[in-house]
Amino acid sequence: MAKKVFLYGLQREDAERIRSVLADHDIAAFILGDEALDETVADVFEMNDDIGDVHEAFDREYMIFQDIDLNELVRLMAEIEASGEEFEGVKVMRTENNEHWTMRYLLEQTAKEHDTARKAIVLDQLIRSCNNLDLTSLTSEEQKEFKASLLEAFMVLKSGTYTYETVTAAAENLAAWLRKISKLYN
Repeated sequence: MAKKVFLYGLQREDAERIRSVLADHDIAAFILGDEALDETVADVFEMNDDIGDVHEAFDREYMIFQDIDLNELVRLMAEIEASGEEFEGVKVMRTENNEHWTMRYLLEQTAKEHDTARKAIVLDQLIRSCNNLDLTSLTSEEQKEFKASLLEAFMVLKSGTYTYETVTAAAENLAAWLRKISKLYN
């Protein structure tokens, strides 16, 4: 397989800047439009041309990579940023597991994983903000409930098999406690 990237959802001039950086590394980059979303990942990567330029199905930017390892990806993203093009979209790799998926399904699943990872970071920050909280203004029952909420949030992250829904629920529960504790301080 050859190194290749498909770009979805970018403005034409942004895509061209990214293509220029990738071309310096002999990596072909093509635009992926909505008309190719029902093709399999493997079939799309067989193509060597832009596939449409309408990006209405998803409201995010995506870079879909083939045959690029993590170290190379990190270097490429740094060069892309240095070129004046900051890519804050979703990055995904073609794998043996996803090559038979449709591009639509790949982008949907990747967006879910991306959102879940972001929400997990928020939950981790909420948990860390609980360090050294003064709980003396809470009743002993409220302290137990808060600690149970904190433990639940920690266990959700520790499980490593969390979903967007479980991370969101734990974050909302813990945030509600932190708001309550904050009001008690004021």
